[in-house]
Amino acid sequence: MPLRNILLITIILFLFACKKEEEILIIPAKPFATAGTNQNDVEKFQVTLNADSLKPGQSGKWTIEKGLIEDPLVYFSDYTNPNSKFNGMPGEIYSLKWTVSSSGGKISESFVSIKFKPLLAKIENLSPDNQTKFYLKGTENRRGLWTVDGKYAFIHNQTFGGTIIDDINAPYVEFQGYANTRYKLTWTTWYGSKSASASLEINTGNYLETEALDDLQLSVNSSRVVIENGHVTKLLLNASGIAWIFEDIISNPALQGLTYLKHLNMSGSSARAIAPVIGDKFRNLEYLNVDGTQIYSVPANIGNLKKLKEFVISHLNWGGILPRYLKVLVIWRI
Repeated sequence: MPLRNILLITIILFLFACKKEEEILIIPAKPFATAGTNQNDVEKFQVTLNADSLKPGQSGKWTIEKGLIEDPLVYFSDYTNPNSKFNGMPGEIYSLKWTVSSSGGKISESFVSIKFKPLLAKIENLSPDNQTKFYLKGTENRRGLWTVDGKYAFIHNQTFGGTIIDDINAPYVEFQGYANTRYKLTWTTWYGSKSASASLEINTGNYLETEALDDLQLSVNSSRVVIENGHVTKLLLNASGIAWIFEDIISNPALQGLTYLKHLNMSGSSARAIAPVIGDKFRNLEYLNVDGTQIYSVPANIGNLKKLKEFVISHLNWGGILPRYLKVLVIWRI
C-alpha cells in the first residue's frame, strides 16, 4: 500500500477517535431528580419550594437535614409535594432534602438551601402631629410587649375583634403621656424563641384641644362642639354618658387642654362632681350648667372662674357654701 494512503488512513482513525472521546465527555449523566433552586433573604417565614415534578410511578418526600426546628412553627404544608410551602424560623438557614423513589426501588436525593431574613421590629407613629396622645403600631408577630420609660397615663389596645389581647401586649395601641415629658417606648416582638426590639423616643408638648376631644369621643365636626377662631369654646355634654371623665384627670390629662372653653353644659349627664380641673384650668368659662346631675356640692376652687356669669345647678346640698368672692348668677332649681 502506498505510504500516502497509509498516512491518510492513520489521520482519519485519529480524528474519529478524538471525536468519539469528545462526544463521551460532553454528555453528562442526567440527574434523577433535583430539589430546586436555593433561596436567600426569604421574608415572612414562608417559602414555596420548586423541586422537579414527579413522573408516573414516582413519589417524593421532603425532610429537614439542618436548621432550627420549633413546633408548631417549622413545617411543610405537604411534605410529598415538590412545590410544598415551607415555614421556617427567622434568621435560620435550612438544608432541605428532596428524596424521590421510583418503581423498582431506585432512590435519588437532592438538597436545597433556604435562608430566612432575621426577625425585625419597628414602631410606626400614626399620629405624628399630636403632642401627648399617640397611636402607635408595632410589628405584629406571634406575641409582643410594650415597655415605657417614664410615668404615663395609659396604654389602650386599639385592636378590636377576634382574640382579646392585654393592652401592654397589643401591637396597635393608644398611648397617653403627660405634658412636657420625655418617654422611651420599646416594642419587643417574638416569633417562637426569636425576638427583636425597636424603640421610639418622644418628647411631649402641651395638651391639645383635639386630644381632649378624643378623650370625650368627639371631634371638631361634632354637633356638641363649637369652634371659634380655631379653639373649642363650647361643649354641649348635656345627657352625655361620658361627662364624668373630667373627674379622672390622672387617667385623662389631655382634658386640661380645653383652656379656651367658655360654655360647658353637662345638664342631665353622668357628672358626679364639679371636677377640680374645671376651676383649675377652664379660667375662661362664662357658663356652667350641671342641672339634673348627681352633683350636690360646690368645690372651693370654683372661685377661680372670675369670668363665670351663669351657673345652673339643682339639688344642692345646703351644707355646701359658695365662696363669698364668687360674683355669679346662680339659678337654683330645687
